[in-house]
Amino acid sequence: MKKTVTDQTFNQQQSEMLRRISKLESQMNGYPIPNAKILTLTWDKSQGGFAILGGADGVSGVLQVKDADGNIIITLDENGLTYSDGETTIARFGQWEE
Repeated sequence: MKKTVTDQTFNQQQSEMLRRISKLESQMNGYPIPNAKILTLTWDKSQGGFAILGGADGVSGVLQVKDADGNIIITLDENGLTYSDGETTIARFGQWEE
């Protein structure tokens, strides 16, 4: 006799698996996960510590701040800090360029 899984059973099993994964993730809090590929990262609850962008494998880091419409307001990269007008830059060593 062939067993079939109903949608309800499947959903219950899926919910239980997600609950277990969430519990494991909370238990791993504070342990580094090397070489993780993260699809999305939310910063609304992040605090403390610091973030390092770039430096690995000869790649420079880039930080962009966007407005509510998705327009880039500020870019911080290897050239310094550039405002959204694209012309005003605070260079790496504090010299102004316009």
